[in-house]
Amino acid sequence: MSLDATIWAWKQRGLTPAEKTVLLSLADRAGEDHTAWPSAKRLAKDTELSDRHVRRVLKQLRSKRKIRPVGEHFSGVIIYQLIGVSGREEEIQPPRQYVRGVMTPRHEGPDSVSAKPSIEPPIESNTPRYSFKGITQKCFEQARQRFSGYDIHGLEAEWLG
Repeated sequence: MSLDATIWAWKQRGLTPAEKTVLLSLADRAGEDHTAWPSAKRLAKDTELSDRHVRRVLKQLRSKRKIRPVGEHFSGVIIYQLIGVSGREEEIQPPRQYVRGVMTPRHEGPDSVSAKPSIEPPIESNTPRYSFKGITQKCFEQARQRFSGYDIHGLEAEWLG
């Protein structure tokens, strides 16, 4: 089920109640690529319309450019794509920046501190690192300083043990 498709279907205007109901049923069955392939019988069951009425409504939705056939399922059912659905990931997001090793929205300002602590040390090119099993000594030293209340020694033993 695609939440984006369902939201899009609810926002469509200029449809008859039957068209809106069938479109909502298609949207409810659509995947993340906004395609669905329920049979007319399944749509009729969902919408409480007759099979014949559902087929007529599908033609009307095609003529109104709300859906388009994009293929056929191996069972013989037509695959429809919902036209005009934009995903939430396609919406404009506010610019983001890294602040103290944690990604935060830009509007919070450079001095803001995220509630989620980060134990990643800043990258310093001139600092020697003593790496063992992928964990650096410097990382543990900084973690001990920044998070004195946490059992860093237990984590170190668990990771390296």
